[in-house]
Amino acid sequence: MNKQSIRCKHCKFLNKTFYKILKRKDSMNREYWLFTETFVYLHNGKNYCDGNSISKLNNYKLKENIKISIEYDEGNFLVKTLNYPLYSSENNLNNAIQNIINQIELLYQELNEDDNMTNEWLLIKQKLNKIIKNA
Repeated sequence: MNKQSIRCKHCKFLNKTFYKILKRKDSMNREYWLFTETFVYLHNGKNYCDGNSISKLNNYKLKENIKISIEYDEGNFLVKTLNYPLYSSENNLNNAIQNIINQIELLYQELNEDDNMTNEWLLIKQKLNKIIKNA
């Protein structure tokens, strides 16, 4: 897990407290309900948190963090990048964050293969090229 991605103190607490419980195969609805209620309570009634960011990729270095949003609903974590059209849904927060990191790297690689794309994708390419440098 890229633990440095979890910046929000509430998300850190929840991940530390519930990680092993939710990972167990015998986890029941009450554990998910308790996690969900605690998540929403700690985030002031919201079922999402946008106070997290990715500061490190696997194969590239970042010049600035990539902001992410974490949502929890019905046993799954939805991790989305706030500035790019990427998301990952997993029943494990660590896996969801790792998947989004992999998607960022894959998008960066694919966009840099050529310039034959729409203006929207060219803008995304420019943004990524500004913040990512080769390791």
